[in-house]
Amino acid sequence: MQMNMWTMRRALWASTLGFAVSAVACGGPQIDRTGWECWEEQPCGEGFLCSETHECVPEIQDIPGVVPAALAEFNRGIVAMNASPPNYTAALAAFERAVEVDPDFWEAYENIGLLQMDLGMYREAAATFEAEEAKVRELVERDWPVEFRMDIYLNIGKAHALAGNQAAAEAAFNEMLALDERNAEARANLAALYVRNGNFDNAQAYIGQLLELTQNDVGALNVLALIYKEQGDMQMAEYLWEKAISEIGAAVESLDNEEQYEGLTDQQREALERYNASRAERMLKLQGDIQNELGIVAYAEGETDLAEQLFRTAIGSNPTNAAARTNLGTVYLEYAFWDAACEQFAESLALRPRDRAGMVGFAACSYGGGDVETAYDAYQRAYDAHGGDAFITEQLINISFRELNDYDQTEQWCSVNLDQRGMQLATCDASNDRTCALCRSIEQLRQSQQPADP
Repeated sequence: MQMNMWTMRRALWASTLGFAVSAVACGGPQIDRTGWECWEEQPCGEGFLCSETHECVPEIQDIPGVVPAALAEFNRGIVAMNASPPNYTAALAAFERAVEVDPDFWEAYENIGLLQMDLGMYREAAATFEAEEAKVRELVERDWPVEFRMDIYLNIGKAHALAGNQAAAEAAFNEMLALDERNAEARANLAALYVRNGNFDNAQAYIGQLLELTQNDVGALNVLALIYKEQGDMQMAEYLWEKAISEIGAAVESLDNEEQYEGLTDQQREALERYNASRAERMLKLQGDIQNELGIVAYAEGETDLAEQLFRTAIGSNPTNAAARTNLGTVYLEYAFWDAACEQFAESLALRPRDRAGMVGFAACSYGGGDVETAYDAYQRAYDAHGGDAFITEQLINISFRELNDYDQTEQWCSVNLDQRGMQLATCDASNDRTCALCRSIEQLRQSQQPADP
């Protein structure tokens, strides 16, 4: 099968990848049963729900002012997100119903936006986060027991940036800095935004400020490495990434220091342990992003074995790193390890269901492994999600013609493909365009099969 080489997937935003659906903290039982096994005869107990995979997940029992029916939908969304794999469609529908039942339920807005980010619906996510920001302001003005959350501007900025709306993204990150001038994440995201658009001077200015505020900040080192990479200085980029990984290792190790817990009450120790665990998780996610970047560099330099190792290491640092899983699947495609590739693409799609590279990769490994029907269905789903992609329709043409012998479907996909590329069958250049040549030959074949006039 002929495949094109698609760009390796990367995490652009420093300290931001790996969006997770939030759950509102509202007290609950003393024993944390999260992840415990549960069945009808073995329920989780008060404060927890049993998910579709028979694991206990926290139940949001009460939020002052929230309509109980909306809270019930919210809990259904939490259960769907804790399914294995997560049921994004059910979760999104549940959170949307929660907002319909109670338009003041701002927490549901946030989860809708985070899910839309995971689904690649960046424009919709930006609108949702902006609606959340407006709703929270309204609730504050109505004297509800709600505090205005500055970090909503980070979500707005990320969504606009990924949607390609640079001006709106820049405005949101600057809004965050106007409220908190020392906010490291806003500065790192602004720097990453400028890197993405080739404005390296502005990017370096923000990185310089960030390093002054927080010496050896790993997010800043990561974005600075991206700057050097884009400028072609791979030696400096790799040095900075290795330095960032070293800083992360030292920071994570320091979190295990028992001296920090001396003199604390049990409750204080438990709170600090939770905080440290959260910090470690965030740092390991960033470490996975950096290892993914190093893997991309190795792959581009033809060091495929090293790239495979780095992508595996990135997944070890953060099993939810969809980009690293997609990249590892791409390496396996090159090796023709079809089953291993499909396993990685399936895991990636469970995390990012509409990701183009994941969808095309899964179709490619299915086809390579001889499962033509699954491949065809997978390419069709990719077309539904990315209708303007001519590569996808080219694969649908090839499979419908060469494997399924379905001339009707082939002609339909030919029409779509040529239209995508601004061509017409009668005038396209068959000598220089393989798809044009194939589509024209099919038309001629169909004409030759028609019965002659009496």
